[in-house]
Amino acid sequence: FTTEIMKMRFSQRPHAGFSLIELLTVVTVIGVMAAIAIPNIGNINSASSAAKNQRNAQSVVNTFHSGLAMGIQWTGADRNAKVDAVIAGQAASGGVFVGQKAKASGIAGDSLTGIYPYIGTDSNGNLLYDKNGGQATN
Repeated sequence: FTTEIMKMRFSQRPHAGFSLIELLTVVTVIGVMAAIAIPNIGNINSASSAAKNQRNAQSVVNTFHSGLAMGIQWTGADRNAKVDAVIAGQAASGGVFVGQKAKASGIAGDSLTGIYPYIGTDSNGNLLYDKNGGQATN
């Protein structure tokens, strides 16, 4: 009689918690999802960095050409010196834009070194944008 009462108690007892198999299944699914997601996050960071460098390079080249239209004679003998001059800013010395400054701001450090592959020079020494990033980095 006692064993029958014990069996009834255990069979009527509600299940509390999860079984080991259920927990292992959940952990495995989370692990697979993480294995898929983590490499993609790295690719997203790389792509966003390249896009930022392209936008900054376009900004520098556009500011350079706007400055030329304003009558600014950009200082610098080579591409890097002209890029530095555009980032520092320069004021027009004559014409209707006298005293107005053309400047590409907010570009420094890693952002500056990242834009060089996207900026080249034409035969006149003017800056140009290379969307493929095939220019020398120095």
